Amino acid sequence: MSMFDAFGPLDDLIQVIYQGTHRFVLLSKVDFDAAFPGWDVHLGLADAGRWWRGRWEEKHAVGFVGADVSETLLETFADNLAGTVAQGDLFIGDWSAEKGADIKIIFDPSGKKPLPIPLTELSAEEAAIFVANELFSLGLNAQQRKCRLNPPEIPVYSSIPAAPAAPRRNSPPPTKKPRRASPSPPPPSSYKPKEANTPRRIPKESRNPPAEPPLAKPKRKGGVIKKGRKVQDMEFASDDE
Repeated sequence: MSMFDAFGPLDDLIQVIYQGTHRFVLLSKVDFDAAFPGWDVHLGLADAGRWWRGRWEEKHAVGFVGADVSETLLETFADNLAGTVAQGDLFIGDWSAEKGADIKIIFDPSGKKPLPIPLTELSAEEAAIFVANELFSLGLNAQQRKCRLNPPEIPVYSSIPAAPAAPRRNSPPPTKKPRRASPSPPPPSSYKPKEANTPRRIPKESRNPPAEPPLAKPKRKGGVIKKGRKVQDMEFASDDE
């Protein structure tokens, strides 16, 4: 068993580095199937087409972490290095634009125990071969995504609402319950409903109101109306007269 079997977190990583006015790109890969497994890093300089390569083999790992280290500690070590790459905590040491200059990539430069890896510049032909091989690997992976360079992980937002999902064949379609009609609110006090055109029923007692009794007329006799006589008191003469 190789020590680099625990270096899976460092495989297929990429990060950009800004240092001064220069822009770099770092690629990290673990060579598990080689006769002598190792950890490869490539550093490219943007706008210049220059590439550097560094390799960490078992002797370098033993010299840094020790020979009797457990697999669990190796995995923790690899996880920490992967976190350093993800956070961009990287630095190019001994940087020089001169051809053939010896530079190095430093992982966790501000940590308690930084990890430097020496880099050697590739020739123009070697750099072109490396870039072509990397693009070929990207093309193979893109075939699984309908030739898209990146997987469509970012959702596409649209103002058009999505259509409702069709019900499954095995399950019956959902039935809609009829809605109960809510009672209409009572009309306000000032509101007067229109009277219906239907005739109102009148009680029998009130249909023919009782006629008023006619006034008593004086009796006539022979066509002459008798008038009442006035009664006068009779006066009698005294005996003295």
